[in-house]
Amino acid sequence: MDYDRLGLRDKSEKETAKSREDKKRKARGSRIEAGDTVVLKREVRLKGESKYSPERFEVIKNLNGSLIMRASDGRTVQRYITFAKRCEGNQDTSSGEDEDEEADTEDEAGGVQPQDQDENNERRMGSTRLRKAPAHLKDFIFAVSEQ
Repeated sequence: MDYDRLGLRDKSEKETAKSREDKKRKARGSRIEAGDTVVLKREVRLKGESKYSPERFEVIKNLNGSLIMRASDGRTVQRYITFAKRCEGNQDTSSGEDEDEEADTEDEAGGVQPQDQDENNERRMGSTRLRKAPAHLKDFIFAVSEQ
């Protein structure tokens, strides 16, 4: 038997099966590369917390799905790629605030006061539904409150 030929055939069959299964599962390659900023999934989270930790990491190296990352405080962390999510957009919040300030100035020139808009947005955030006592309990509530 020629073991070299068997090894080549085995390798080609495995690649064919893998490509067929990936196509069936609609698998796609990772888009996380070195230099990207990512957040990691929380290991334990409470009911109201988000799925991902707010701490951001910079990817140093991607070793076939295993990410080596650096935190902002300098420590190095290694996690598998499924625990990471790439952060989109600009991470620096100061540049976004500058744009808002310029827009506020333009609004003031037009006569619109942006502070009033912010106050209106805060009022609209909660539910606007009026909460009243049920009509059939109206007499009962008054009787209890008089005593």
